[in-house]
Amino acid sequence: MQINTVIMQEDGGFIVNGVASIPDDMANRHRRKVQAWIDAGNTPDPYVGPSALEVWQQEMAESDALIPRWAEDLYDGLELEIRDGISAVTKNKIIQKKSKRELRPV
Repeated sequence: MQINTVIMQEDGGFIVNGVASIPDDMANRHRRKVQAWIDAGNTPDPYVGPSALEVWQQEMAESDALIPRWAEDLYDGLELEIRDGISAVTKNKIIQKKSKRELRPV
């Protein structure tokens, strides 16, 4: 394995050449190759975590699995008498999703 680029991961491991995930375990032969690459004067790129927008998008996708967007729209179109028949748990999930959507980072 020829090493061209190394990016540090959040857990201390490395991504090598954009494809190989190498754990931070010196018993791993690929980890020893990364260390030799570092010892030769190379510097891995630092870990850069997800942006606030990426975190928000992931959280919204997870909430869509519970209550899809079409269900929110359906709920919004219901008459108040019919909404009263919907469980409080479902109503709270819809309200939480709407609140989170309004907090979308830029």
